[in-house]
Amino acid sequence: MAPVSGRLHIVSGKGGVGKTLIATALARQFAERGEKTLLVDLSDAGAPAGALGVAPAYVPQPVTESLHIARLDARESVKEYVKRKMSFSFAYRGLLENSAVQKFLDALPLFDELMALGKLYDHVTSAQSTYQRVVFDAPATGHAKLLLNVPAVAVDTLKAGPIYDSAGKILQLLRDPERCELIVAALPEETPVREALELVEDARERLGIRCERVILNRCIESCFAADERKVIAAMPSSSKRWAALLNESIADQQAEQARRLAAASINITRVNECTSRQPGVVLEQLVRQL
Repeated sequence: MAPVSGRLHIVSGKGGVGKTLIATALARQFAERGEKTLLVDLSDAGAPAGALGVAPAYVPQPVTESLHIARLDARESVKEYVKRKMSFSFAYRGLLENSAVQKFLDALPLFDELMALGKLYDHVTSAQSTYQRVVFDAPATGHAKLLLNVPAVAVDTLKAGPIYDSAGKILQLLRDPERCELIVAALPEETPVREALELVEDARERLGIRCERVILNRCIESCFAADERKVIAAMPSSSKRWAALLNESIADQQAEQARRLAAASINITRVNECTSRQPGVVLEQLVRQL
């Protein structure tokens, strides 16, 4: 196998924090630097399509010369694998369309997840792949923890065989800090930050994946200088009803959440709140700020 040259950037976080737009912005940023980049989605809905204007498919689709988009599909991965191993197309089509085979695949625990990760591995490491960066828009926190733990479970359970070998290669990639990192998306609020901290801890302690960066989305900047903030702090709460003062209170609360992350030795990237409801406008702002 050719030396691994690509790098994998996995983006996860609590649902509703803007994870997909952040993953898309990261992919756009790499591509604009001239690095050939693939944005990979696990969702059947093709979530990044709204911002990029291109629907992901199993075969990577071009957005620009440097940016492509694709969707992981476990069953398509099985077909691709079997096709490589069998000489005649009618044979593998018949095999995979067999109802008994379908039921067998459905019954295998974690099989779909492992096949999806196997295709992600190919996008990063295959000799046929030309991508320097692969950005994986992973599922939300809970599902991501399960998904990223699948290779370790397979290695511990199977002990030998082709699936064991594949799981071992995926696990090696995920645990290589030079090639793979987990980036956590969050809002500067208590619950998303708590989930972010839990995901960072899980990545470091159990999954063995490098995780040093949290992107805080929809942040509000302070409107006042340090001396003005002291005056505001001394004001009675009944006076703090104007919009600017309300924003200042929110900014203080967000700063406290950022301090919780910093205490865990996490690099924080703050992204200011965008008032536009157009995905393209929000995406452009994210690209500029990341």
